[in-house]
Amino acid sequence: MSAAPPTENESTALYLAQLGAAVRQERKALGFSQEGFADRVKMDRSYMGGVERGERNLSFSNIMRILEGLNMEPGAFFSAHLHLRRMEPQKHARKKDAAPAAKKSVRAKPSTDKPLSKKDRLIGNARSGRALQGAL
Repeated sequence: MSAAPPTENESTALYLAQLGAAVRQERKALGFSQEGFADRVKMDRSYMGGVERGERNLSFSNIMRILEGLNMEPGAFFSAHLHLRRMEPQKHARKKDAAPAAKKSVRAKPSTDKPLSKKDRLIGNARSGRALQGAL
């Protein structure tokens, strides 16, 4: 029996934990304390602690500030540290009992009694998606 795939929340938590561990590793490699690095990127030390523990869901701008402080390009950082799996698009469940909706006919059927007036022809052309050809 195989384990169920992680839920969206579990996946996000895993990604944030990977991100935080990678930030901590790179920060330490540069020789910064958590407080010193937080000062460098102009963030609060406790916020940086939450990032490194995977407790913070960072905005794009905060990720970029941190990467600038680490002197790393985003592509290099993410390819070196994060092992993201491709997320499959969610398929919407279809109701089993629901029948496909019948298509409505937009175009009125002309009567065979008399020819259509110019106005009726123009309205019919507009409804069918054709521009009012020859109207002017």
